[in-house]
Amino acid sequence: MITSKIKSYIDKSVLFWLATPSLDNIQKGFQLKGSAEIINNSDDRFQEMEHRLLELTKGKYPFSTITAIQIECSKPIISTSYLLYLETKEEDQIESLKKTYHLG
Repeated sequence: MITSKIKSYIDKSVLFWLATPSLDNIQKGFQLKGSAEIINNSDDRFQEMEHRLLELTKGKYPFSTITAIQIECSKPIISTSYLLYLETKEEDQIESLKKTYHLG
């Protein structure tokens, strides 16, 4: 159920946030649903996944488990903040998220 477009969102994302701004400045992405499995650091698969996640996060977000999701369905989404608050600007949203997650 993962299309090449969804895969590109996943590759650019950290955690479960799969959204990017569109050309018309509406934040959009995908809602993914499926079965989840918690992978502990005692699991043989953890080390390989840990390496990839540490590369993505640059070590800024410590973790001791990894949630692996087998995606069963997906649908496109649009952020309601852009629809409810017409004055919302993409740049303000980005700056707010950077401050919240302590990103440069």
